[in-house]
Amino acid sequence: MDNRIDKYFKINGIKRDIEFTALLNEFILQYQKKHQISKNEILKTLGISKQRLFYWSLNQENLYRSVKKIHFVTNRAINLFQINNSIGEKIANSAGLSIVHLKSDKQDDNSFIIKFNELLSEWKGSYKNLYELANVSEQMFYKYKIGKNINKYSLTALLIVLEISKEDIQLTLNLKGLF
Repeated sequence: MDNRIDKYFKINGIKRDIEFTALLNEFILQYQKKHQISKNEILKTLGISKQRLFYWSLNQENLYRSVKKIHFVTNRAINLFQINNSIGEKIANSAGLSIVHLKSDKQDDNSFIIKFNELLSEWKGSYKNLYELANVSEQMFYKYKIGKNINKYSLTALLIVLEISKEDIQLTLNLKGLF
């Protein structure tokens, strides 16, 4: 999967951003040096533990499971580190989320489902071939079709395999509030 995605990114001139935990750790270290505070105190203020931060660093592709907590931590980081919203958005984007486009409304879910199924209808092969090429399980694929448990990385892989334009990929991710 990575080779196909990396090839797509290279062809379309897309650069991967720094990972969420690495970016958060950069801000923590800067704050720690500036204010002479222990990392544990900073993490406590952010509302997370060292263990959770470590878990997130090992499981970057599964951050979507902690959406509410990541939004909470990102908003606390914006306040604690006194950073502007565009940098806060960059932190959220590095986790595959958005603080601007946080969607919880049924209408937004319906918009995503309609768009995703419209894109799937243009696929000429079988669904099995599609989700195997994207390295997504059958169960996850069918959950995506109804808008459940969306993972940014797997969704992006599916959209790349569908060979749609960058604009459609961005629109689809935005409809779900993932980018």
